[in-house]
Amino acid sequence: MSRNLRTVLIFGGFISLIGAAFYPIYFRPLMRLEEYRE
Repeated sequence: MSRNLRTVLIFGGFISLIGAAFYPIYFRPLMRLEEYRE
């Protein structure tokens, strides 16, 4: 049980790091496109 919980925490942390890395890459261009349209 503890081994599975540990694996889930590591996997979740890895996914959150990838999400944190790609969030600005995906959302900054979208926000800038709206600024350019104005």
